[in-house]
Amino acid sequence: MINEFTRHGARQAPNGDQVNFILNLTSMDQPEAGIRKSQAEFIVSVALLNGGNRNLRSACYTTLIRTLSNILVCIDPAGNGADPEAYITTPETGFYHFPFDSGKVYECLLPIIKSRLVINNLLSSNLPQECWKTTPVVEKIKEAGRRLNSLGVLPAPFPLHKVLDRKSLDHLYRLFRMRGLSYGNFSAREKVPSLDENTFWMTARGVDKANLKGIGEDILLVTGYDATDRYILVSVPPRHNQRARVSVDAIEHALIYQEFSGVGAIVHVHAWIEDVVSTKQNYPCGTIDLGKQVVELLKQTPDPDRCAVGLINHGLTITGPDLNDIFDRVQDRLVKNVPMSDAVCTP
Repeated sequence: MINEFTRHGARQAPNGDQVNFILNLTSMDQPEAGIRKSQAEFIVSVALLNGGNRNLRSACYTTLIRTLSNILVCIDPAGNGADPEAYITTPETGFYHFPFDSGKVYECLLPIIKSRLVINNLLSSNLPQECWKTTPVVEKIKEAGRRLNSLGVLPAPFPLHKVLDRKSLDHLYRLFRMRGLSYGNFSAREKVPSLDENTFWMTARGVDKANLKGIGEDILLVTGYDATDRYILVSVPPRHNQRARVSVDAIEHALIYQEFSGVGAIVHVHAWIEDVVSTKQNYPCGTIDLGKQVVELLKQTPDPDRCAVGLINHGLTITGPDLNDIFDRVQDRLVKNVPMSDAVCTP
C-alpha cells in the first residue's frame, strides 16, 4: 500500500513534518491508536485479520474506534478462497469489501484523505433572551427525536468510554470536541433576524437524540459558517454546556438551507429508502465535500425542497418544509439496513 501511494506522488514525511494522512499499521487483537497532531490529519488504520470472526463488522468498527481512525482497512489473507479480501469500515458505519488490490484501496482512500472537515464551532453568547429556554421549533426538534426513536432508526450512542482509555477520550475531545458518538441528526429553520437570515436549530454531536434536553445543552442555533477558517458559527445563551458542539453535519445542513429557501427542516438517518437517488462518493461526515455533493444531488431532483437522497454506504438526507412533513412522507418507507457498495472504489 505504501508503494501504491508513493507511485501516485505521495511521500513519507519525517517525524515532525506536517502530514495529510497517517498510515497506522495495527492489529485487530491489540489495536494501537493513531495520534494526530491536528484535526486535518486523517488516519488510515490497516489491520491484518488473523483467523475467523463471527461478527467481523462489529470487530472492525470497534477497531476503527480504538485506533481513532477516519477509515479502517482490514485485510483477510484467506479471503474468499485463495485471494485476500479487503474490508473497509468508516465512522458512518459504512462496511463493504472487495478482493484486495492496492490500486483499488488507493482509489477508495484518496477522496477521503483529501476532503476538508468543517466541524469546529465558534460559539458566541449572543442568543436573544427570548430564545434562552425554548421555542416552538425547538420543541418540534425534541419531538422529532422521540419519533425517530419510535421508528427504530435512531441507534443508541456508541459507548466510547467502554473501548477508549482516558488519554484517547481526551485526545478525541481536544481535536474534535466530541463527547460521544451518536448517529443521525436533524435541524429546522427558525429565523432570528438580529443574527442572520438562515439561522437554524440543530442537534448537538454525541448526544442521545431520543431524549433531548434543550437549548445550550443538546440543541444549538447555527447562524452561519466560515469556510475559510472552517468554523460553524453557533449562538448560545450565557448559561450553556461549555462542551456542547453542534452536530458535525452542520456544514451540510447550512449549505442546503443556503441553497434552497423552501427547505425548512432536514433529517439525517442511518436508514434507506428503496430506489432513492444516491451520492457516488462516501465523503466523511462534517466535510464540505459531502455537503456540496448533497447540494448538487438535490439540484438534480424534481423537488429539492421535499425529497430524500441517499448517502452511499451511509444513510439518508431528507428535506421538507417542516419536520412533521418529513415524517409523514417517509416513516412507512424507511428500511433500517443501509445497502453497502464498493462502487465508490471503482477507478
